[in-house]
Amino acid sequence: MGNAELQGEVDPHGRPLCTTRVRFIPHSAFRIPHCHLPADRKLDSRKARAALRVKSLRFASREEVERLTGLQPGSIPPFGSLFGLRTCCDPDLSANASINFNAGDHAISVHMAYTDYLAVEKPDLLAIT
Repeated sequence: MGNAELQGEVDPHGRPLCTTRVRFIPHSAFRIPHCHLPADRKLDSRKARAALRVKSLRFASREEVERLTGLQPGSIPPFGSLFGLRTCCDPDLSANASINFNAGDHAISVHMAYTDYLAVEKPDLLAIT
């Protein structure tokens, strides 16, 4: 099941499933963050600019995403370190015990404990929603 199919789904306790929505926000040639937030949230541009300490930001184009990762948008796992990118994660992802994400292919999803994700990737925790 892909991330888009999980949006709006809830766990047995009525909490929304916490999938990651991956966003690339190029703001300089040297420091492109790979940002993750809960699937039911939207990026707060003002908070993101403040947290990243930039004056402006934008989402990468489809072509830029493919050039940076070799993958299609929507299939990118939340591990910026795999691509030489800084990884940022909104702390609200911790509301659920696990995250779901695509693993390099739109047809392959991974379910991972949030604490395992933090231990493996060590993302910068930034309030961006």
